Amino acid sequence: MTDDPVTRLRSVGRCYGSDTPVAALVDLDLTLHARDYVAITGPSGSGKSTLLNIIGLLDRPDEGSHELFGQDVTGLGERARARRRARHLGFVFQSFHLIPHRSACENVELGLLYQGIGARRRTETAEQVLGQCGLGDRLDARPTQLSGGEQQRVAIARALATAPDLLVCDEPTGNLDSRNTRRVLDLFDHLRADGLTIVVATHDPEVSERADRVVHIEDGRDRSRAVAR
Repeated sequence: MTDDPVTRLRSVGRCYGSDTPVAALVDLDLTLHARDYVAITGPSGSGKSTLLNIIGLLDRPDEGSHELFGQDVTGLGERARARRRARHLGFVFQSFHLIPHRSACENVELGLLYQGIGARRRTETAEQVLGQCGLGDRLDARPTQLSGGEQQRVAIARALATAPDLLVCDEPTGNLDSRNTRRVLDLFDHLRADGLTIVVATHDPEVSERADRVVHIEDGRDRSRAVAR
């Protein structure tokens, strides 16, 4: 890593469709620095998920540029993008995407397996990050034996196992009650304090209130000035 911002979007635009294109993002600028905790807010269909997908190298802009640690990644091919995702990024979604017949520890280990890490180190890393997420006593539990909040923390542990620089979260508390939402947000606070950069798309005011900065998207444009903090 360098002293460059973690990620920087400049004048980014993204359209979908060919006959009658729909603009998902319009002339959008965003810079994330190390230890930033940024909430992306806005109504459904405003472009939040498109923005996260571009930040997470799951999509690419039609216009503008995207830099990751000072390197332009806008035009990279899929293999190069996949390498950078694996090296720098972790993802957490509203749906937990856990494998039901695998234990919490095994679910976390899977991402490390795909990176070719040996069995002993996989298990040690999975146990460590699950402990960090408050699940050290639930290593052998399967998803059906876990509460929704515990499942989401397993999903967060899976994202943390590869030691990402940036955690990209899309509505991570959308399926949780208020108690489990607070536990996940407390965990995010600790992760940011430990040096992780976090960007989260959310409809939940409790999530955005915890963030250092709110980026409010409407009709694909940054309307953050309209948001009072």
